Amino acid sequence: MRVFFSCKTSHEINHFIDPEMGLTILYVNGCYPQYEKLDSVSWDKDSYDLPYWIIEDILQCLDFKHTHIDTFQHTDSPVFNGEMILQYGAFIDESDDKNIMSRTIQHLIRTTSMEDGDISYLNKLEKDYYYYKDLESKSLRVILTEKGEERNKSGIRIFHFTEKQNKWYLTLMDFYSFDTSV
Repeated sequence: MRVFFSCKTSHEINHFIDPEMGLTILYVNGCYPQYEKLDSVSWDKDSYDLPYWIIEDILQCLDFKHTHIDTFQHTDSPVFNGEMILQYGAFIDESDDKNIMSRTIQHLIRTTSMEDGDISYLNKLEKDYYYYKDLESKSLRVILTEKGEERNKSGIRIFHFTEKQNKWYLTLMDFYSFDTSV
């Protein structure tokens, strides 16, 4: 997995994206969480169908030029709390609180149901809930926190990797869970 954080090109990063599982980008758009599934990443900003600001965040998050990881610290407690970073470094989060996608989708289902939402959207959310619940059961959350990070406003980068056939794939980039609204 440490090899991922030494990738210098989108081509190298795409080797860590399984075509079947894809890469989910989770972010906040207004007051609602939103997610999009990509089959690859690119440095070409025009290749995305996402808000411009989240594209900037993706590109900054995948820029590992100034990232050097000797070891991953294992933790079962939060390493961040809203805007106050508690620890700096590279962490493998072993807590039970890494199921961000299934929790987010549950929230979207409740919100959409209360607002008399579109039944086809609710069906999609229900299907996605079970997909991500299964995916997260095989996932590992890696958190990078960096002091004095200028490229990434918060200095927090969160990646979820999922094991498939003895290989780890990048399945989620989380721009949502370190927000204090979660």
